[in-house]
Amino acid sequence: MEPPFFLDGKDLTVVWEVLPGLNFTNQTWLAPEATDNSGHVTVTLISGPESGDELFVGTYVVIYQAIDPYGNSANFTIYIIVLPEGTSTRFQIFKGALNV
Repeated sequence: MEPPFFLDGKDLTVVWEVLPGLNFTNQTWLAPEATDNSGHVTVTLISGPESGDELFVGTYVVIYQAIDPYGNSANFTIYIIVLPEGTSTRFQIFKGALNV
């Protein structure tokens, strides 16, 4: 059996700004989807905030794990950067690296 792979590809970096007048944001996202040749893959959040949690200014690392019935696994990481309100910065993402 082959290990699972995530349909969304490699790791992801997202940038959000806090809500106006507040020092946090609460964004939602869908868990990444995974598959393999077993046809039975389970994706689980193994660390980091959950979708919809209050996220204060700072950085967060969210890790999902895909595992099949044979014990093969793969991880998918979402790097979240939460910026202060009114931040006007240009962002460029190169192969998973964020340049501010």
